[in-house]
Amino acid sequence: MSGTEPLADALWLPTVTGTRLTLVTPLLAIVMLVVVWRLIRHTHWGLQVRACGLSALASVRMGVPATRRTLEAMALCGACAGMAGALQVIGVYHALVPNVASGIGLMGLLVALLVRADIRWVAAVALFFAVITSGSIQLPLTLSIDSSISGVLQGLIVLAVIVARARRGEEAA
Repeated sequence: MSGTEPLADALWLPTVTGTRLTLVTPLLAIVMLVVVWRLIRHTHWGLQVRACGLSALASVRMGVPATRRTLEAMALCGACAGMAGALQVIGVYHALVPNVASGIGLMGLLVALLVRADIRWVAAVALFFAVITSGSIQLPLTLSIDSSISGVLQGLIVLAVIVARARRGEEAA
């Protein structure tokens, strides 16, 4: 695999004995999920961010600095993405490699679109999409099917949910 020289062993995340699995990554993901959820659902700042997401113009008219709140929310998302990338480097690849997180950001957007920021569904839908993506790696070897079918399947799932919501008359928020 191309990339930098491997990191020193002391920088690697601890793994379950005899495997490459690390428990640190899922635990940190759960902690970050709860922290972000608490920020968004239980703080004045989170109320303002949600208001800006629903209507930036209405938020500005109510005195909320919509541009600032949007940029702050984007910075928070960037920090979470940076942490996820760092965990990929020190927990999986043990080196800085090109495309270390290829497609993970898009998958996160799809998950957010499907769950509508409902914390009860984030982990389950994210895990489902991860299983589809991970499983697609074996498709060319076992079934002679192109691995890009996983992206098509994920897109069809999102499209089906959007169509179902539109038929029920739900708003996209």
